[in-house]
Amino acid sequence: MVTRRTKLLFISTLITLILGLSYWQGDSVVGSDTLLKPSQADYFFSQVTFKFFDESGQIVNQIKSEKIEHFKSGNYSDVVNPEIRIMDKEDSNWEITANSAQLDHDKENIKIFDGVVIQQNIISNNLPVVNSQISTQSLVFDMAANTAFSNVQVEIRSDKILTRADRLDIDFNQELLQLDGNVISQEQTNEQ
Repeated sequence: MVTRRTKLLFISTLITLILGLSYWQGDSVVGSDTLLKPSQADYFFSQVTFKFFDESGQIVNQIKSEKIEHFKSGNYSDVVNPEIRIMDKEDSNWEITANSAQLDHDKENIKIFDGVVIQQNIISNNLPVVNSQISTQSLVFDMAANTAFSNVQVEIRSDKILTRADRLDIDFNQELLQLDGNVISQEQTNEQ
């Protein structure tokens, strides 16, 4: 026979267990597929496009992403599958894609990493033509200056030429690329 004291002990244990679990579970955000802890993102955006304009109102660059998570501690955002487009001239623009990036809100730069591909797209007869492709594992893009650099090996493929270097600096406004450190170019044949 269950006594009244046993029932009260069971109910108080159950209430303590429920309160303890809800306390340790952490906060959750509506629409989030994961629970957020205090050290994790304070907000996020899905399927988002940010456009950056100059003083005259022209679009200078834009960032598209599947998901951007903002972290108040450090004032940065993690960017999933970023697509960055730099609009510098009517007939030419640059596009940077990668698997991930980190946007530093204080410095207005974005560190792009993991499968970084940079393409210059030129419009010819109203049709886009890929002129060259640059690949690397890490790139830092300064959104305000429209410049970028990489301190890890880069590969540039253009027509049948493959060029490798240890460092890359790009000024997208001037369409100027500078390579440093063990720069090697070779002609590619169909067999390679």
